[in-house]
Amino acid sequence: MKSALRVYHNEAKWFHIKYVLILEEYLNVALVTAHPYWFTIISFVGMGRIATKEVFDWLLNDLKIIKATSIIIRIMDYMASHKVVLLFHIQKAI
Repeated sequence: MKSALRVYHNEAKWFHIKYVLILEEYLNVALVTAHPYWFTIISFVGMGRIATKEVFDWLLNDLKIIKATSIIIRIMDYMASHKVVLLFHIQKAI
């Protein structure tokens, strides 16, 4: 949670100074702000006996599958929002 707040604070600073992130910086931010660990933990909570302490300890390790999923989700979100912006500009021009 603290890392997410730290990243959101940095995003706000970058916004105010009009700093544009390069792709690598954006993806590092995306790993935190997509909250992949929270969604994974929440999905295990409802599984009853399967959700043991060992499972949660394993989830809190730096798993490559969760990082990859986070990157994919963020890039898909970025592509979808970019399409909406383009559509808005096209409709505005007509």
